[in-house]
Amino acid sequence: MKIDSSIHGNKILWRYMDLEKFLDLIINNRIFLSKTSTLSDKYESTLPLNNRNDLKGYLEKRIDDLNKVESKLFGIDQVIRRTKESTYVSSWSMHDGESYALWKIYLNNSRIGVAVKTTSSLLRKSISKHQEEPIEELNLEPVTYSKRRKFDNLLGENLEVNKHLIVTNKNLFYKFEEEARLYTILWHVKKKGFDLNKPGIFLNIDAHTLIDEIYLSPFVNSWFTPLFEKLISSVSPNLAKRVNRSIVSDD
Repeated sequence: MKIDSSIHGNKILWRYMDLEKFLDLIINNRIFLSKTSTLSDKYESTLPLNNRNDLKGYLEKRIDDLNKVESKLFGIDQVIRRTKESTYVSSWSMHDGESYALWKIYLNNSRIGVAVKTTSSLLRKSISKHQEEPIEELNLEPVTYSKRRKFDNLLGENLEVNKHLIVTNKNLFYKFEEEARLYTILWHVKKKGFDLNKPGIFLNIDAHTLIDEIYLSPFVNSWFTPLFEKLISSVSPNLAKRVNRSIVSDD
């Protein structure tokens, strides 16, 4: 499988998750890639209205015929909409250490959760060559944050949409996430029976290769820590050695 990335191999990556997702990760050796159209950010993989108005002005400077401008706008809208419906992502954070804000967001008022620490190279190495889903190519790229899109990059000289820039650009107020995005765009699915309406797909990985360290939520009660360590030991004694207590304090 082809895996493209501009992120340095030693770059630290974090993934915050609830206990259910973590157990699925280490028991079934897989991670879930969500369809971008199901994510909570309504502007995910799309163009907000002010950007679309800017885009129309951008095209009018490059296309003389106004009818062709409208036609081009329609075509761009179709590409963006189709990209949003056919892209599946897993979000990671590129912070050097734990993030209090991301603990709070990803645990969604729960006290119990886990953060997996890895690197870009370990993530790529962990991905299995054998997949149930029709994934032929993956990308691991940093997300860029901006209020307005730069259309020279988005469209290029031939005014064709760069789908990857649509997927890896978010509004500026999400910058605190420092996201690295693992994603695949399934524009041309040939696998018979593949359900385009499902909310996501599973990516087969090797958890032992992926996980460098495991951090237990800083919000758990003290009695839960030994129970968690015992649970991990029963699944994988090797992974149990990688469990750490969070250094984040909620006092």
